[in-house]
Amino acid sequence: MSAKDIENRFNYLLGRITALELLTAGMLATADEERRKVAAAYLEMAYVGGLNSNVSEHLLKGFRSTKENLLSRLSEPPDGS
Repeated sequence: MSAKDIENRFNYLLGRITALELLTAGMLATADEERRKVAAAYLEMAYVGGLNSNVSEHLLKGFRSTKENLLSRLSEPPDGS
């Protein structure tokens, strides 16, 4: 696999991850308090699962950043409130 192929694959995956993060943020923006608590619990469980599975530090840093970003959105009032 060439360096260009690796770069293209990385950019493709980054695009998918970004789209999923934006989708999740949008869904959380309109979620009620109960659903927000469930989402927060799943984010915490996924992070702990990553810690326990010895994934790379870079993957954990990326996940931690996304988790913190989404959890900060959970503290905002839902749209339309």
